[in-house]
Amino acid sequence: MKPKPHILFHGLLFTATATCQQIPEGLLDVDTAILRAFEANRDLAIAELEIKRAKSRLRWSGRLSNPSIGVLARSDHFGIDEGERAMEFSFTQRFPITSRLRIEKSLRNKQVILAEAETAEHRRNLAADIAGVILDLTATHYHEEHQREHAILKTSMSKNLRDLVDRGEASVLELAQIEIEARHIQQKGRIYKARQDQHQIKLNQLLGADSQIQNKVSFFLDLPEKIPNKKIDLANILTKRPDHILALSRIETANEILELEKARKWEDVAIKVFVQSQRSMDEPIGLETNTFAGLGLSIPLPIRKKNEDGIEQAEINEESARIEAAAVRFKIQSEYASASKYQLDSWQIAQEANGEILRLARKNYDDFRLAYLEGLTGLIQVQRAHERLLELEHAALEAKIDYHKATLLVRKATGDFPN
Repeated sequence: MKPKPHILFHGLLFTATATCQQIPEGLLDVDTAILRAFEANRDLAIAELEIKRAKSRLRWSGRLSNPSIGVLARSDHFGIDEGERAMEFSFTQRFPITSRLRIEKSLRNKQVILAEAETAEHRRNLAADIAGVILDLTATHYHEEHQREHAILKTSMSKNLRDLVDRGEASVLELAQIEIEARHIQQKGRIYKARQDQHQIKLNQLLGADSQIQNKVSFFLDLPEKIPNKKIDLANILTKRPDHILALSRIETANEILELEKARKWEDVAIKVFVQSQRSMDEPIGLETNTFAGLGLSIPLPIRKKNEDGIEQAEINEESARIEAAAVRFKIQSEYASASKYQLDSWQIAQEANGEILRLARKNYDDFRLAYLEGLTGLIQVQRAHERLLELEHAALEAKIDYHKATLLVRKATGDFPN
């Protein structure tokens, strides 16, 4: 028998189908909801602007500094005043004598990759949040439905008991006890309904939708028949984990920054092109005008300042990036090992909790209830059987939910979400 899908739609109305596991048209499964959030989530839109900012910096990087134009005028008016004067026009451009501009361009390119990796990590966390909220929404529905079913049983039992009371075959105190328990179960159902509303609001927030919208979602709480024991190679996981790619990008960025700081040890040289017109006294001819053109070169010497501080800080940042990358790799490995073990254990527990023990508890409760209605047992025994059934059904449902939580953790650990 194929598993039944859990479906939540307008007004939080639930339906199920036992013949097909395909998602009905118009409903959101986890992956569809994730893709919708990628389009409309406001926090993600802000994060994606960092890519745009990094690309803008790349586009305008690697350019020479602005040239300068100089004008020089001098005269002997304040001297012997023989009419001598000079006028000079110059054009000065600074050039790096190192590969600083190329390194700057390369650094900006690395920063684009860094921004893209940061956004991808934001997407992975957003996807995990959405999957978790949808699972919580599904779980609270089933808890509410579970309470509703038992409230119906209690109400039915109270009606039968009222008939016995009217015939003098049962106690009014017993009837009051049953009615109190039915109301208590109904109250717990309303608590789960309130939690559904909160999860729905949270889902709308992640999807970038209005809080009043009731999104249609679908999630399957069924257990797989076979044990989930497929091991994934760590190398394959690392290629899908944006936080690992982000850590590697930080190393490359730190390397580029270090090279850039080393290149800044030498300041830019200045090349000057000038034209000068000079009117001077030439004995015995007198005042004559002459024109000069020339080329000047200015080279700053790294004697007092060699950018030692910038280089040292860049070396520390590079070492920090390498340590961080190793820590991220270890964290990913640990996350996957923990999640896969959690998935395996929770599957085994869920299979046991939803198996023979639950079937026996339901049969035991039905037997006690019928026996009570026939006057063969007391109300206390029926209540105990019902309480035990409630506990076991709650535990079975929690075990299913626990398994699916573990499965989502495996997906998050392996980067198995849409991107």
